[in-house]
Amino acid sequence: EVVEECQNMNWGTFKPLLTDALIDHLHPIQVRYEEIMSDSGYLDEVLTQGAKNAAEIADTTLHNVYQAMGFLRRQ
Repeated sequence: EVVEECQNMNWGTFKPLLTDALIDHLHPIQVRYEEIMSDSGYLDEVLTQGAKNAAEIADTTLHNVYQAMGFLRRQ
């Protein structure tokens, strides 16, 4: 349907249609982004949980490296 509608258009005609379609498509994403960015409590929670998860992964990785290299793990 879109191909049939646009195949004979020149760039000047097609560009505004494309722009409008992109704006419509991205609008829900922009709304959600603004909701998230305005909720500092949620952002702090996500950052804290992400740091905790990263620390756990790093701890496991370092443990495996120390074990593979035959080093004693520092406490």
